[in-house]
Amino acid sequence: MQKPLAIRLHVLSPIHIGCDDIFEPTSFVIDENRKKLVEFDPADFIKHLIAEQRNEFMRICSGDSLLAIYKFVKLVFNQEISGRKVDIASGLLEHYKSVLKKSSYDTRAIINQFTINKTAYNPQTNEPYIPGTSVKGAARTAYLSHLAVSKEKKDAKEKAKDLEIALLQGKCDTDPFRMVKVSDFQPVEQVRTKIVYGVNKKKRVSDRATKASSGPLQIFEVIESGGIFEGIINIGIPEKMAGIKTPVEQTTLLKAVHQHYNKLYAQEVAITKECGFRPVTADLFSKRFGDSCFLIRIGRHSGAEAVTIEGNRNIKIMQGHGEPPKYSRYGSTTIWLASETERPTVNNGLTPFGWAVLEIVPFDAWKGLFATVRKEFKSPSPSETINESSSSVHDGTVDSLPSIIKNPPVQITWRNVTLVWRPNDQTLSTVFEGKKAERKIGTDMSFVPGHYHKKLFKGKKHIQADIVVELIGGNAFRIVAFNEQ
Repeated sequence: MQKPLAIRLHVLSPIHIGCDDIFEPTSFVIDENRKKLVEFDPADFIKHLIAEQRNEFMRICSGDSLLAIYKFVKLVFNQEISGRKVDIASGLLEHYKSVLKKSSYDTRAIINQFTINKTAYNPQTNEPYIPGTSVKGAARTAYLSHLAVSKEKKDAKEKAKDLEIALLQGKCDTDPFRMVKVSDFQPVEQVRTKIVYGVNKKKRVSDRATKASSGPLQIFEVIESGGIFEGIINIGIPEKMAGIKTPVEQTTLLKAVHQHYNKLYAQEVAITKECGFRPVTADLFSKRFGDSCFLIRIGRHSGAEAVTIEGNRNIKIMQGHGEPPKYSRYGSTTIWLASETERPTVNNGLTPFGWAVLEIVPFDAWKGLFATVRKEFKSPSPSETINESSSSVHDGTVDSLPSIIKNPPVQITWRNVTLVWRPNDQTLSTVFEGKKAERKIGTDMSFVPGHYHKKLFKGKKHIQADIVVELIGGNAFRIVAFNEQ
């Protein structure tokens, strides 16, 4: 049996992983003095209003003017209302002021120009986390690229899904990645987030704007570099009767992950130097690359090359106004970057998205895997002594899953619920007795038992099933598994 791996994920550059949630106009204000976004509980906000203000607020909210809501919240907000404070890009403050100064503003324009998307977070603690599905999806792409190269599979004619089946020699229940289990990654210590702009630039020095840069503004919360998370990767060995022809091997998977992303990282370093973007450095871990540290790229704007199979890319490239898009098998011609302003005039403040390092670490069973704060932890420095000869992939394995996990969530079974598949955000969803449960599964559909696939994914019809869920806050639940007993 392959032993589970205890993983520490180090954030090297801004990471945003969408969760279909935004900073609601009724729940935040931007503090101009502190230059921070303050997110508060709307109920707490209403509690601090006098009767006249409360009536006015209810009247405004019953209308369709977002501008009026922004103005009212800004006018009556006071420091007695507690809230989560988030750093903001320097340009967002002026952007916010310009919105408040307007006498009228089309609701659609505000939605397009001032929607701030949240990164994935725990609603109970408001702390960000890295969904295991994001890490697993990135690892799967790297593994498929490894198989394509080793099998000399280039310029395949079949569709992407059929290519995956051919490379893995299995689908649904016989997909070898069904045995790869990746936990969500929880923060080791306090992790900082920031609201930034996403801007699109050409990969070569050019004065011309890209097609994407003329679209709606992209504003979202990112996990800042230096954030540290922990989780587990567990690769099971399938039973002989499972029909899985090519099981995933631990060392091969980690090697494939690093080779795939290290190549893309080197290419991006060259682009960064040529265009003058802010560099993403991994020097702290480079001596252990391919041994106990492995580059990976996750989250929004990771780049088309990071999410497509080596030698079999078909990347859509937007042309000028009125021209049809072209498709390239080599790579995209633009790159998305985190910016302090919506329309940057210089490149030296722009940072690529999504880079991280997976570090295999020994597991401390006494502290538990999901300890939320470890102030005593410090990132290793180059001056610290590292025994390179003993830093193998297997050093970080653990004999068993942790026996002590603090405050384990209570899991319950919901019988005969109606499950809906949302292909736009690749999420499974249901409502049961007024309670909502969801699970974002991405492109890895092995989470759903194979006999449901045709109806749910291809037929896009609802299914009835028994599921196991766990509470994450209020009436919100997370789908943990299907109960097939």
